[in-house]
This record gives sequence, C-alpha cells and structure tokens, in this order.
Amino acid sequence: MEAKEETKEPRAEPKAEETPEAKAESLEDIKKELGKLPKRKRKRRPGRPKGTGKKPEPEPQPEPGELSPEQAAIACGVTTAEMIFMIGQAVGGDEWKPTDQERQYMVYAWGRYYEMKNITDLPPGVILATAIGMYMAPRLTKPKTQARLIAAYLKVRGWVRKVLGKGKPVEPTAHKVEPEPEAES
Repeated sequence: MEAKEETKEPRAEPKAEETPEAKAESLEDIKKELGKLPKRKRKRRPGRPKGTGKKPEPEPQPEPGELSPEQAAIACGVTTAEMIFMIGQAVGGDEWKPTDQERQYMVYAWGRYYEMKNITDLPPGVILATAIGMYMAPRLTKPKTQARLIAAYLKVRGWVRKVLGKGKPVEPTAHKVEPEPEAES
C-alpha cells in the first residue's frame, strides 16, 4: 500500500482591510451559492396542525381612486356626524349648531366606531330617511301640523279601542287647536 501524502494548504486569513464593496461582492457570491442548494423540506413538529407554518397572504391593496377600509370608515363617520348635526339644527335651530371641537370629536368617535365594526359604507335607506326627517322635523312644531297630528292620533287610538273593546272610542273632534292670531305688520 502506498501512503498518500496529505498536503495541507495554508488557510486564507481574511484581510483586515476589506472594503465595503469587496464585502458586498463576497456576500453576493455566498447568496448565489446558497441559492443553488436544494431546499430541504421542513418536517412538521408533532402536535402541530397542518398549514400552521404557512405565511399569511398580504392584504389586498385598494386600487387608485378607491378608499382603504380605514379611510372609508372615517368617511362614513363624517357623513353620520354631519347628518346628526343637520337633524339637530333642523329640530333645535341655531342653538344646536356644533362648535368645531364638537364636530371633530363626533367625527372621530363615529369614524373609530365604524372602523372597529368594519363598516365601510352607509346604507342608502339611512341617508334617505335622514333627509326626509330633516325636511319634516321643523314642520312638526307648527300649530296646524300639531293639530292634525293630534287628530290623527285620537282617530287611531279610537279605532284601536273599538277593535280591542277597551272602552268607548274618543271622537277626533274632542281636541281642537285654535289658530294663533296673525301678527300685525
């Protein structure tokens, strides 16, 4: 048998004065070499359910011109706050006009509420009902309207009592509202 001669090559010592460019090149070489290696399949640990090691999918980004869910919630908050302010002013007059600070607090509160509840759009029926309510609210305080509402209420109440048999129906003419005298100019 022949003895094999083992030759030991001296180790290349890293240079103390490597430039950042040289370091970057050597890192790139290492990454290329590692990329050529086959990826090993990771074993699932005992007791871990399948699919727990997967990375979560990134959230879809809104298209240009679309609002993100947070922006949509804030927009709904602004709409709700403004509807409340308009109804308040329609019913209560200028005394119910909000200050800038009240407006900011209300918008913030509604925006956070909608964000937490994941609401990004208000139903059109709510907006329509608000608009109708704003139209009707100031008129409900007028004397003629109040007289008609009281007469309608008494008529319905009399009909319900008659159908259910709870006493004598009340005549709608039992409550009369006298018109206010017109102001002299």
